[in-house]
Amino acid sequence: MRLRAPRREPFPRSLSYRLGLTVVVGLLLVGCGKHYWSKPGAGASDFSRESSECARENSVGMSASKDYAIVIADLYKLCLKGRGWVRGQQFDPPPAGWFRGIEDDGPMRFEPPQPAPQPVAPQPAPQTPAPAPPQPPPTR
Repeated sequence: MRLRAPRREPFPRSLSYRLGLTVVVGLLLVGCGKHYWSKPGAGASDFSRESSECARENSVGMSASKDYAIVIADLYKLCLKGRGWVRGQQFDPPPAGWFRGIEDDGPMRFEPPQPAPQPVAPQPAPQTPAPAPPQPPPTR
């Protein structure tokens, strides 16, 4: 006759184990998602413009043409915060009004700055021909 060892459960069901597992899963879930930026009343074009400005202001040039530069992410983030943008973690896809920015230091290619819109010059009013002077009545 053989003696059998007591049967062990594959997963302990102790309270400390459950609590530990809950904490680990919770921490993993908190780390999910990416960081996005939002500002009340601002749209995608506002974020694109201000993000580009902050990136240019907080970068170190890599070429003479200034097309490529290394953006310093911490300074970039401070610049956007100074302009009223709020950074928050969101799941993909982010809600409306949240935009992805620069997260790490690294090289970036800059698009040439958009030219400022030129004011439209008012068009002169079309000239109407002056009425012809009255003709004297024909003589007989």
